[in-house]
Amino acid sequence: MDFRIDGVRPTFEVHKTDKTGAVSRLSRTSGKKDNVALSSQGRDYQMALRALKEVPDIRENRVNEVLDKIESGSFDLSSKDIASKMLSLFD
Repeated sequence: MDFRIDGVRPTFEVHKTDKTGAVSRLSRTSGKKDNVALSSQGRDYQMALRALKEVPDIRENRVNEVLDKIESGSFDLSSKDIASKMLSLFD
């Protein structure tokens, strides 16, 4: 049984490479090395990113302050303040 699809070349012809040509192209390189130069904005971004990595995710002093207020019974949490703070996130 023989199946044939017209208009399609066999894959071995499509993927054929000239291995000796690739080697000769490599031998003609000038020996120059690639250089990468960051803009001042890129350097500033990297510096800011490094600084952010050093900052802890949790502000322990603030957490301890709130815990102390809760334990002493002086922590006052207004639903109006919470709603206002939540809405300010969308401005």
